[in-house]
Amino acid sequence: MTIRNKLDKTFGPVGSNAGYALFVAGFVLLYYSLAGIVLLVVGAFMGFSTSYATIDIEDKKVRNSDRLFGLFTIGKWTPIVPGMTLTIRKSNRKFNAYSQSNRKISVEEKDFRLILMHANNNKAVTLKKGESVESLKADFDFFRQIFGISEM
Repeated sequence: MTIRNKLDKTFGPVGSNAGYALFVAGFVLLYYSLAGIVLLVVGAFMGFSTSYATIDIEDKKVRNSDRLFGLFTIGKWTPIVPGMTLTIRKSNRKFNAYSQSNRKISVEEKDFRLILMHANNNKAVTLKKGESVESLKADFDFFRQIFGISEM
C-alpha cells in the first residue's frame, strides 16, 4: 500500500499562478499561431508541477518526488533503516517575486512538517505537512508504529 501526500507547488504560489496565466495565454494564442505551443508547454510545466511525498508501507521506503506537468513522477526512493527518527518541525517559507517596477510581492506559508531523519540527524524526507502540531500527531504515531522507529 502506498500513501501519497501533496506537499507544495514546485515553483511556489507566485510561479504556479504565473504558469496558469501562461497556459491560458498559450491556449488562446494557439488559435492564431503555432508559437502558442511554447507558452502552453512552459505554462503547464510551471503551473501543474507539484511536489509529493510517497510512502510505500509494504516495502518500507519513502521518497520526495516531483510530478512534472502534473503527470510524470520523478524522485529517489529512500529505504527506512534502523536508527531513523521522526520529528515535527515548524516551516516558515517565503516566496518573493519582483515586478519590472522593482516592487516586491511576498507570499508567506507557515505550517508544520512531519520529517523522517537519518541516524545522524540529517533530514531524509518530508512525509507530510499540516496546519498545526495536533493535526500531525495522529500521523506521527501511525508512521512510528508502522515503521518501528523512534521519535526525536
